[in-house]
Formats: sequence, structure tokens, C-alpha cells
Amino acid sequence: MLFLIDVILAAVFAWVCAGALHRDPGPFYFCAALLTAVMFGIGQAHLTGIPPVVDTYVIGLFNEGALAAALWCVVAYIGAFPNGSAPVKRLMPARGELSIFAAVVTMAHAVTYSITYIRRLFSGRTPSTEFVLTCIVCLLLMVIMIPLTVLSVKAVRKKLKAKTWKSIQRAAYVFYALILVHVLVIYIPRARHGVEGALLNVIVYTAVFAGYAALRLGKLYVKKTKTERKAAVNAVCAAAAVALTVGLGVASYGKAEDVRKTADAETAPAATTVAETSASETVSETVPATTAVSVDETSATDVETEDTSETSDETSATEAATGETVTTETTTAAETTAEAAAPAEDAPAEETPVEDAPSAAPAEEVPAAEPAPQAEPEPVYVYNNGTFDGNGSSPEDYEGKDYVGRVVAHVTIENDVITGITVDFLDDDPEYYVIAQNIVLPRILDAQSPDVDAVSGATRSAEGMIEAVRNALDAARR
Repeated sequence: MLFLIDVILAAVFAWVCAGALHRDPGPFYFCAALLTAVMFGIGQAHLTGIPPVVDTYVIGLFNEGALAAALWCVVAYIGAFPNGSAPVKRLMPARGELSIFAAVVTMAHAVTYSITYIRRLFSGRTPSTEFVLTCIVCLLLMVIMIPLTVLSVKAVRKKLKAKTWKSIQRAAYVFYALILVHVLVIYIPRARHGVEGALLNVIVYTAVFAGYAALRLGKLYVKKTKTERKAAVNAVCAAAAVALTVGLGVASYGKAEDVRKTADAETAPAATTVAETSASETVSETVPATTAVSVDETSATDVETEDTSETSDETSATEAATGETVTTETTTAAETTAEAAAPAEDAPAEETPVEDAPSAAPAEEVPAAEPAPQAEPEPVYVYNNGTFDGNGSSPEDYEGKDYVGRVVAHVTIENDVITGITVDFLDDDPEYYVIAQNIVLPRILDAQSPDVDAVSGATRSAEGMIEAVRNALDAARR
């Protein structure tokens, strides 16, 4: 987990460089500013070919803000440890310089996302609640951080009374709390959508900052009350921190499958209605309303059909023998039954039985010739095998609209089957594109087609992804 790695790196850096940082902070500030500018420039250039490890564990350390948060955690914990402890003795003299160093590193993250947020605010897109809250929290963080950083410079700090400077520095507690709020506003929605690693981030960040709060409140309580039960106070504070961490973890839990089922269930009624309508139209066209027939009428019709068939056969035979046309009258089954029951007026008293005519010899059955085996036709594929790339809409193509991100889809095809899709959102924000990835991307794989619905809350991100997949499939056509 990136944040834990950064916390370890920040702690090691503070422990090793505390003395040098306190004596001569200038070179450290310059290096921090240079690295910040370089990482910011690389991030804005959207360079291709950068290995994922470098992008995540080098560039991401600065631009994603994990290293800055870790440095602020170290600064905060220095003041939470018991007075006289080894960390306090070694790190407390350089705490001011370390906070300035952390502020410089923070600027890469702050400027990167400020550009993204400003662009979105003026894009016409209706902002979500999470986005508005994130903007407010970030603004407050900057309003607090910049003055505290300036006041931490030795030349400025010497001009203030110690009591005044200390009172102003208490705003740092609000700053630390807002860092946690900022992180939770971003990661809790992702965790509820089942984004991989989001729940772990919620738990880890909460545990680290809640641990600081537990130590700081315990230290303050012991100092105010001068109680001897330090262990009991620390235990209570630790239990509260654990309860907060577990509670937020449980509240943030979510699975991508559940979110996808919920989204699919929202569109299911419309699909069912269309299917039912089509079925009804088919039945209406196939079976007219006037074709209802009673059982008796059906039976009579069957008998009549049989009699007519027999009469037709006899007529055909007579015509063939005499060359004359024979007119045959057909009777219904009911008339035939009545005539058979009534005695004939001109019938003789006795009838001479007529021997049955010999039946014609059955024709010899000629076995049908077996069809010659045919070779199975080779399948004709629409797409080439391999992995193909497709681009979504560029900012220029979407000028004046509310989506300004670029999307690149990598689609893998094998024998006309889409076996895998990976998508890179170059300009969009995670709070939107993760929803599209978790809901719309599985829909495309299930349907084996980009002709699927987008999802509410990430409509433009989903549309950009669908367009990129469609263009990749076009590139794969034979």
C-alpha cells in the first residue's frame, strides 16, 4: 500500500536528516521544489511509455499526494509523543523545517488537482456532492497551510511572541483533521463501489490519523489532570481510535458485483417491457382474432376434408379412364350420417355382397441415396486476433461539453471473442471513471459489444470509455 510505504520513507528521512535539515534547510527546500516541479511537469505532459512502477512509486509519490500526507503525519506525531522520549528529543528541533519541507512537496499535488478541479468547474458538468465537498476541504487546507508555513520560517517566527506563535500553530490540529476528511471524501465512495484498494486506504489512513489523535488527546489529558493512570488513559484513547477505524471500514465496505447488479436491475424493467411488447406484437400478427374454432367444428372439418380427399382420388381415376370430367358432390359429415341411418326407397330387399377388390401391390421402396459428406466450412472471423488500441474523445472534440477527458482502451480479441479490456483515463478523475470501470466495463465484456448503456453518476466517463472500445474494435476489423 503506497501510503504505508510513504510513511516509512518519511519517518526514515526525518530521523536521518533531522540534524542537517535543522542546521541548513536551504538545500532541502531547493531539492523539494525541484522534484515537485519536475513531477508536476511530467504529470501534465501525459508522457507515454513510462513504466507503471515508475508512474506509481515515483511520480505518484508527489502528484497523488501520498508522500505529502506521510510527511504531515510525521510532523504531527512528533508533537504527540511523550515529552522526553527519543523521537521528541531528536525530531522536535527540526519540526518547523520539516513542516516547510512537507508544504513544498504538497504543492505538486495541490497544483495538479487544482488545474483539474478548475477545468471541471468551468466545463459545464453538474458537480456532485463529493466534488463540491472536496473543493471546499482543499480550499480550507490551503488557507491553513500557507500561513502556517510562512510563520514557520525562522526569520518570521522570531518576530512573533512565543505565546502568539504557539496559539496560531494550534490551527495545525484542524489542518490534520482536514487531511483525513479529504482522504475519506475521496476513498469512501470508491470503497462503496468496490474499487480495489479503496477500502484498505480508508482503514489505513483512518488508523494512522486516529492513532495520532489518540496519542495527542491522551497526552493532553494527562497534562491537564496530572493523573497517574497514563496507561488507562492511553488504553481508552486507543480503543476509541480502533472503534473509529473499524466503524468507518464497515460503513465503507462495498463490492463491485453488488453495484453492478444494482445498476443492471435499474435498467432491467425497461428491457423486460420491450421483450414483452415484441412478444405480444408477434402473437397478434401470427394469430388473428377470428381464428378461434370450436372442437365440433374442427372435427367436422377434418371429416369433410377426408371425404373430399377420397372423392378427389376417385374423380381423378374416372377422368383418367374415360377422358371425361366427372362432377362430384361432396356432403358434410352430418349429411352422410343421416343418409346412412335412413332406409333407401329403391333399395332391393336383399343385397348381394360384393367381394372386396384386390388391393394393388405395394410399390417396392427404393432406399434413398445417402448424401455425400460435406466438409465443414471454415469459420469466417470479423476481427483479427491480438490487442488493439482505441481512443475516446479528445478535449477538442468535446469542446463546450461537460466531458473533457481522454480515454484509451486496450482490447484483446481471440477468435472474435473479447477476452480482456484495460482502459486508461488520462484526464478524468477517479471518483467518476472508477464507477464506469466497475459497472460499464463488465457490461461490455458480458455483451461482447460496446453497445451498452452508460451509468448514472459517471455518464461522460462511461461514454468516453465506450467510444474508445468501439474504436479499438474498428481497428481490429479484417
